[in-house]
Amino acid sequence: MKIKFIYFLIFNFVFWNNIYSQKTELKNYVKNNEYNSEKFCELAYSYIDINIDSAKIFALEAIKLAKENNQNDNLIYGQIALGSVLMFNKNYLEALKYLLSAVNKIDNTKTITENHFKLYSNLGKIYLSQKQDSLALVCHNKAMNFAKILKNDTDIISTYNNFAVIYSRRENLSDALKFYNLAIEYINKHNIIYDNLPLIYLNIGYIYFLKENMQKAISYYNKAFEICTNTDNQELFPIVLSKLGYINFSLKNYSKAEEYIIQADSLYNNSTISNNKEDLFYLAYELYYETGNFEKAINYLNKYYTITDSMYSDELDLVVNDLKTKYEVEKITEDSKIKDSKIKEERKFNRILFGILLLILIILIFLAILIIQKNKLNQLLKISNNLLKETNKEINDNLEYAREIQSAMMKNNFLTNPKFDYFVFDRPKFKVGGDFYIIREKHNKIYFALADCTGHGISGGFISTLGYQYLSNAIDLFSDLNDILKILNINFYTNISQSESLCHESLCISIICIENNKISFAGSKHKLWLFNFKDNKLLEYSSNKQEIGISQNTSFDIKEFYVHENDFVFLSSDGLPDQFGKNGKIKYQQFREWLKVASLNSVEKSQNLIENNLFQWKQDIEQTDDILLIGIKF
Repeated sequence: MKIKFIYFLIFNFVFWNNIYSQKTELKNYVKNNEYNSEKFCELAYSYIDINIDSAKIFALEAIKLAKENNQNDNLIYGQIALGSVLMFNKNYLEALKYLLSAVNKIDNTKTITENHFKLYSNLGKIYLSQKQDSLALVCHNKAMNFAKILKNDTDIISTYNNFAVIYSRRENLSDALKFYNLAIEYINKHNIIYDNLPLIYLNIGYIYFLKENMQKAISYYNKAFEICTNTDNQELFPIVLSKLGYINFSLKNYSKAEEYIIQADSLYNNSTISNNKEDLFYLAYELYYETGNFEKAINYLNKYYTITDSMYSDELDLVVNDLKTKYEVEKITEDSKIKDSKIKEERKFNRILFGILLLILIILIFLAILIIQKNKLNQLLKISNNLLKETNKEINDNLEYAREIQSAMMKNNFLTNPKFDYFVFDRPKFKVGGDFYIIREKHNKIYFALADCTGHGISGGFISTLGYQYLSNAIDLFSDLNDILKILNINFYTNISQSESLCHESLCISIICIENNKISFAGSKHKLWLFNFKDNKLLEYSSNKQEIGISQNTSFDIKEFYVHENDFVFLSSDGLPDQFGKNGKIKYQQFREWLKVASLNSVEKSQNLIENNLFQWKQDIEQTDDILLIGIKF
């Protein structure tokens, strides 16, 4: 129950703060019959923790009315409401579909509202539940910006807590503690009455508990207890008591832990509050199991499974039967103990006898192996050679198929009626490579991205597959090139560069966005070449020098220019300029001359010219690195 317990408390902050006001508003809506799209959204939020099916119906009705009346803003808010309802019901994938649909539209809304905060806050919670911490951080950062613009104290405090949850999940306890303290400082600075303040103190205490600073842990737990006592907070008081019971159980103060558990159970029995009751029952089960009181352990385990709707599951039956068996064991008489002792002695004798027989059998087998080993040696060598040949063939076949998969992944791009033609020259050093590209059409914009991961061959292929997935997700989520590269950098830095088993892995990239005849360009240690047909000039644009994955906090410069008919744009990895031949490296000066000559031809002929130049240059010299070149003619 450890980390699970603290996550559950934090996740419910935002719902506890507004439930009472929502119920009052609900009565007014029903009374006045003000059923438009906005009101149905509000009804959906009001019914989230009352009747989840009704909440979903209200959200769907809000979307329907918005579509019928061509109300784009209300359609976005309805999608956010439906996504929030589905998220609350733990239908995360379906919720993500509606929330991401709202992301693509909400930037065009006229004013910033609470819906902006709800959208990114809920996206952050979904990504956290799917263990995508980097995306969760990005979304909660956006949510915090909107909360500050709206000056909503509750949203600001809850977002601080969401940050703390993310860093707690990452086991970055220092940063988690920092955000909990920021929430407390904000509450104190603005003199806010925050009902869930005891939960913050509980979470801080739990962090100190994990850091084995028991004195501070108990101090913060007592603060939470004191606030609940003074404010008579009936909703949180049993939770605080449960946590006090848990920390005392962890410190093996069993009598004190039992005292807090009994108090919390009494509060639950005398009220309609049920939140976190299952955690209390599971803690009671663990306590009584640990102290050998199996009868009470069975009782509380039954209560726990009753709440979680699993009372008659096979798992419960197995655990309860195990506990009953242990409970009966305590009643075994001294005669049974004597019989057990005799059985143990017999088993010991049987083990010794079995060991002797096993040793004799091993010796006989070993002698038999020695006798026939000479005759089988040649046969085994022949079999081994055949196996090596088959293995080598299987490896080559797998590499060929891996290349087909990698190629299919990158070629799975569809453009509808582009106003340009293009070619992709992709030649890995081995059968799979570390270079990859993406061509994607989104909202009347077309993205071309070319990336070069460290390494080549199988290792480069794996890194490029991860990089492709990170970049593809970033393009689906964001439109701005700086945002796309920032989330790519965060994912690469967090999941690859900071990995204990990987080191010095990075990625260089160039990415462009084409909108009509305007091109936006950004990247990392890559260049872009533009052949201006009118002036017969080859222009070169550079990107940021910082490689993807080296530093967590990196921004990227965006350069913009316009293209005209017969202009040619090129993106390339460093594989082609770095290729050796009998006359040394090609180098960028020679490479630029090739591009300039190729630009005066059609796309197909330009690609053939560059390929022929490469093969004539390197001749029979081994390819140095993966080669990837994209040419676009307008």
